[in-house]
Parts: sequence; C-alpha cells; structure tokens
Amino acid sequence: MKTINSILFIFICIISNHSCIEHRDSLEEVKAYKPDDEYFKASLVNLHFIIETSPIDKIDTVFKQLISNYDLPVSADGCQNGVYIGESPYDAYDYRHWVKIEIKDERIISIDYNEIHKSGTGKQEDESYCKKMSVTGTTPAIAYPILENQ
Repeated sequence: MKTINSILFIFICIISNHSCIEHRDSLEEVKAYKPDDEYFKASLVNLHFIIETSPIDKIDTVFKQLISNYDLPVSADGCQNGVYIGESPYDAYDYRHWVKIEIKDERIISIDYNEIHKSGTGKQEDESYCKKMSVTGTTPAIAYPILENQ
C-alpha cells in the first residue's frame, strides 16, 4: 500500500526541480514534466496499467525502477504547506484515481483517496460496487481509509 501512496504523490509533485505547487491542474503538471521525453510519459501510462492489472510485488518492482530511472520525488521534502490534488487518467473501467494530500512543515498530514467513475460516483460511496467487492473480504469503503492512514 505504501507504493500506491508514493505513486499518487508522484502524480501530484512530478514537476521541474522536484518542487510542489499547490493545486492547479495536476495532470497538466505531469504533462509539463520532461516534455521531450516520450519514454517517461510512456512509463507513466504503463505504470498506471500495471497498477490496475498486476500483483503488488510486480507493482513494487516496476515502481522502484521508475523512481530510480527518473530520479522522482516520493516524499513531501521541499514541498510548501498546502493542499495538493492529483488524478490519473481514466482507466479501462472508466475510473480515475483521485487523491488530495495536505502538507504542513514538509510532512504529509492528511490524505483523501478515491476512485471516481465518469458518472461522478466514487467507489467508496458506491454501495452496489462495495457489495460486489465484499466477496473478496474488503471493499473500497474499508480499504481506502486504511490506505489513507498508511
């Protein structure tokens, strides 16, 4: 789960000089980072796919390689106090990952995470979705708060 937190933080803070800017359009910030490096952008798109389709050990391996290859930030060091919002592109199931992180004194003090469907409904609040997922032993309503606390 810590890997997922770091990945989401990257989508927020992945800009020039590894500094953070309080929320603007976070996807535009990602697009502006390494603008001439098509491999970097392809790596992020592939990482999103891997997150959606792979076991956590594969995600960890690929994530660590990406961090190393591109010297990416994975902490709040150097970030100004503020609220930062990031989101991924929509996935194959029409959900986008959405995260809001509050930073104070270069520390993450709160995180709010959800996956939002194109219809505007979050998985955490979708009782029908949670009911279907409950056969796995968890639901977004259970798992996301745990993820946020980690």
